[in-house]
Amino acid sequence: MKKNSIWVVLFAILMVAVVVSCKKKQEKTVDEIVAEMRKPQFDVTQADTAEVMSLVDHYLQLLRDKQIEDAVAMLYFYQNDSVVPLPKRMAVRQMGIFNTFKGVRYDVEKLVFLTPIDNEVVYLATLFEKQENDPRPNEMRFVLKPIRIDGKWYLTVADSPTSTINLKGTNIDY
Repeated sequence: MKKNSIWVVLFAILMVAVVVSCKKKQEKTVDEIVAEMRKPQFDVTQADTAEVMSLVDHYLQLLRDKQIEDAVAMLYFYQNDSVVPLPKRMAVRQMGIFNTFKGVRYDVEKLVFLTPIDNEVVYLATLFEKQENDPRPNEMRFVLKPIRIDGKWYLTVADSPTSTINLKGTNIDY
């Protein structure tokens, strides 16, 4: 009888420990969980951040200066573990988008590092200055996908499927 009561007590202590442990794990907020998931999965240095921001700043300055062709020339496409310049048809499409939606201001909204080939820069294009009571939307968000190949950073277009789902990219027709 004493052996059974010892096992019951040990089982009860174990259950209390599990419940307390589970409660501590559940106390994380959604923001904390998302922040954990969005932490870089590789070593990102200040030099990496500076290099990517330098590329992005130069790219956005070209857009501000209406040098759209030069800005598009800075963009690449990720394909089969390498980066390739944008094919002509994609470059023409990008230039068409930027000629249609010319911004009066371009600002970086966020920079997220995840893996060498899965990163994100979101920038905001203000299309026109709004009057106080103007209900029209005047901003568009654009995404660049910076990737690091052989220690060098490139700005790839968001069409490049550089997500953790498909890390090889897609083939593009020239």
